Amino acid sequence: MTTPHLQELDGQTVLMVDDQPFIGLAAECHNSSASSTAYMNTKVWPRVSPLNINTLLVPVYWELVEPAPGKFDFSSVEDLIVGARAHQVKLVLLWFGLWKNGLSSYVPGWLKANPTVQYAQQQAGQHLYSISPADQRAVSQDAKAFAQLMAFIKKADAEQSTVIMVQVENEVGLLESDFDYSVAKDQALSQTLPRALSQNPDTTWQQQFGAQAGEAYMAFLYAAAVQQIAAAGKAQYALPMYVNAWLEKPLGRPGNYPTGGLTVRMLPIWQKVAPAVDLVAPDLYVPNFKEVSDAYAAPQQALLVPETRQDLRTVSNLIYAISHYNLLLFSPFGAEDFFSQAAALDEHVLKAVAIDADAFDWHQTGPALARANALLAGLLPLLVSKRQTAQMHPFMISQAADRGRQIKLADCEAQVHFLKQEGNVSPSAGFVLQLADNEFLLFGVNLYVDLVADDPRRKVGLLSLEEGTWERDGWHAGRMLNGDERYRIQIGAMPQLLRIRTHLY
Repeated sequence: MTTPHLQELDGQTVLMVDDQPFIGLAAECHNSSASSTAYMNTKVWPRVSPLNINTLLVPVYWELVEPAPGKFDFSSVEDLIVGARAHQVKLVLLWFGLWKNGLSSYVPGWLKANPTVQYAQQQAGQHLYSISPADQRAVSQDAKAFAQLMAFIKKADAEQSTVIMVQVENEVGLLESDFDYSVAKDQALSQTLPRALSQNPDTTWQQQFGAQAGEAYMAFLYAAAVQQIAAAGKAQYALPMYVNAWLEKPLGRPGNYPTGGLTVRMLPIWQKVAPAVDLVAPDLYVPNFKEVSDAYAAPQQALLVPETRQDLRTVSNLIYAISHYNLLLFSPFGAEDFFSQAAALDEHVLKAVAIDADAFDWHQTGPALARANALLAGLLPLLVSKRQTAQMHPFMISQAADRGRQIKLADCEAQVHFLKQEGNVSPSAGFVLQLADNEFLLFGVNLYVDLVADDPRRKVGLLSLEEGTWERDGWHAGRMLNGDERYRIQIGAMPQLLRIRTHLY
């Protein structure tokens, strides 16, 4: 088997795992869960398995794996790999190194307390709890530790490919300041641009970027640091690597979101300065899922969603994303919450990260998400071959007044009607996949369908309406729906897959 890697296949970028195209039906556990093997074994794995995921995203903490300078302990990582194999899921490891949510809280104590460390500063001189990306010694130490991690993964896992991808840092950038003033701003912005960013050797940051020059320079510093770290890791084991993005909010200013992070505006700088980063991935808690997904998918021809909301909206987003985009992975946050009665919202955390509490209303999501994952799992090879073709027709409600879609099929029109949306529900979403002139699959939530013949003199009848599953060997029928169950082609709050065969009369 080859190492997990990204590959062009029929004009689209796919993640190859065990030499087959792979889509991660995933979930991400809470930040501190992986720091204890006992906690993983008792609180995470038992609650994650019912979600029917094929991939778990888990952090790896610099402070744990290098407790003393140059002394490494990867026993916690080994335990994660063993646990994943036992539960038959793949792993995406999240490297919590120099930066996590703009802070340096996962840096080893021996480095935090080093008096030579350069902490970022606000304009008035106050230090922030974030090590400056301009601190080359700190970046080099992170790169060495990350290289050791990747070397360990290769030694422990190269033959089985349990670990399929790695996130380098987490939501990098600087909070509470529009610039890192431990760096002389005027002097920095009067420098000429590096060759990667300009064909003109005499252009300065200020001339090129104007009012955004400070933010652009910070993006360059962070991208250059992450490039050094990612390249050091890839030199040991070249798994696909990505960086996740804390989104820029409407009317937001640099510092309210991480300055220099991977916003859409700063994406071109990152792509030019950090070629060792294979993908940029938005953390999607906002309600405008399609708008943000479009912005990040377009320049990469792929979409990776490593962290997203917990409410029922996430089920609809998953269904739409996997049928509309070249989706590589989709991962709601808080994997262990969905089938737990003890989980609770932390209002202080939500305020700190500026996320609406509605995004974390997980109470009804588990069963619907588990059902969606179970049905999609068998469909994955078919989706890889058919998404973004004329046979695939994805849809999702865009606003409250949106009533449905008209989908042209071979000899009829499928009129998809969206059901009324109130409270914590899965917004109407789904796809129609035409298999033959008179046969198609319908998958989704909260919708019903009318079939109208192209010829106004004729009507559409049903040869069969079946619920079931799709596996690698094709359709596996469940109930044949007729009588009362055929009165209307309808899917309710629980995701469902239907095969429909039609005729004209």
